[in-house]
Amino acid sequence: MHRREGEITVSNQYGEWRLKRHERFGYYHVFPTPTDDYLLSFYESHYLNPTYSFHDALYVHLLETKCPELFRRRGGVLEIGCGRGDLLLEFKKRGFACFGFEPSPSDHEACLKLGLSVERTMFDFPQSLARAPFDFILMSNVLEHIPDPEAFLLQVVPLLGPDGVLLINVPSDFNPLQELYVEREKAPRWFLAPPTHLNYFSADSLERLCNAVGLAVEQRTTRFPMEIFLLAGLDYIAHPELGQECHRMRVAFEASFMHGHEQLLWGFYDGLASQGIGREAILICRQSRPRIDVRSLHLRSDGYSCVPLREQDAETIRQWRNAQVSVLRQTGTITLSEQMRWFDSVVRAAHAAENPPVLLFSILDSEARLIGYGGLTNIDWDHKRAELSFLVDPARARDEATYRRDFRSFLSLIKKWALGDLGLDRVFAETYAFRAAHIHILEEAGFRLEGRLRGHTIQQGKRVDSLVHAICRTDLEAPDAA
Repeated sequence: MHRREGEITVSNQYGEWRLKRHERFGYYHVFPTPTDDYLLSFYESHYLNPTYSFHDALYVHLLETKCPELFRRRGGVLEIGCGRGDLLLEFKKRGFACFGFEPSPSDHEACLKLGLSVERTMFDFPQSLARAPFDFILMSNVLEHIPDPEAFLLQVVPLLGPDGVLLINVPSDFNPLQELYVEREKAPRWFLAPPTHLNYFSADSLERLCNAVGLAVEQRTTRFPMEIFLLAGLDYIAHPELGQECHRMRVAFEASFMHGHEQLLWGFYDGLASQGIGREAILICRQSRPRIDVRSLHLRSDGYSCVPLREQDAETIRQWRNAQVSVLRQTGTITLSEQMRWFDSVVRAAHAAENPPVLLFSILDSEARLIGYGGLTNIDWDHKRAELSFLVDPARARDEATYRRDFRSFLSLIKKWALGDLGLDRVFAETYAFRAAHIHILEEAGFRLEGRLRGHTIQQGKRVDSLVHAICRTDLEAPDAA
């Protein structure tokens, strides 16, 4: 293993892997990410779920103690990656409406034998949305396997009820006891095991990720710190035959607290977690922001109206995008299957999100005919900014007067809504420099030129500049605002 600032190279029986520290969140992740086909083949041929699930009732006790009123409702529980179903079964025994996902064929079969409603896949947003909202969503030892944890959580968070709870459990890597053992024994970091795990979290980096997708962390805790055995002389890394005995002892330790002393155990684990100690990082989260009901939005101005982007419009929009790829950041032709995956994972998820990362609309004329689509993308709710998006029927785009009328009306509507009702401070747009008419309309509407990105992209084999324009809330408040 080789390490330099922000990067680690790991060699194992599956090849050589590069791990990079995530720029925003700080966890390490495999880069470049293996393809979906590779991961599917790997998990089918090499990965065996260790099925170390034990004392699952501890999690039930933890959530019942943390959220007594929510727990008494006996509402819906979703578990993503439910293994052999032991934890989900604990909730079903207590009267909850339980649903889950598990990709392993053998584990899925075990879930069915327990009478659990579990689908054999890692996750499916439409199926989950049909059963939402959930009072509790459980994800134990899942995010370390997910190629894009942020995108994954952006689909999961909207499934929570208004006061719902998400419990996330991941391995706590690079923790102090691991690092102490590595330093003392001059040992390799055995816990780095790509491609079995693609991501390596600490509690801090996991919390930063959760905050970015609209979750507030209400409690951190952990489970038994297995590295204690390594430091006490039971080196199950150098001597794997000790592993089974160490596991037996930690199970026996926790068993001492079952049936009446669980709170004492969790208090002990909370103390360890406060120091970053423990083999697992366990976070209890709730949604942190007020709900934006995207599906009820209906904007009107000058004979135009904007409604939340409709599934029935997806194919028409795909054709329009493919016909105007030269003015978009799109790099190739979009297929119908790609378009529908985008609609499900981005648009449909946004319609259900607390604070969606995109707000896209079907633009209709006075006779309710689809003429375009647009809205806001790359929304950053913490910094109150978003990027403008707008595209119309190619026939309307070719007619200068029609395009001017369409775009001006859209800008008038969207800037007042985004910087007023939505509470954003800034809306920006990136436009290829050759789109002179489009840029002129932007500037007429009050968007100010802020910079030129020279040779920022390649279009039809040539380097093209991009211009960045923006309008801010303070611009609308100025006495001479447009």
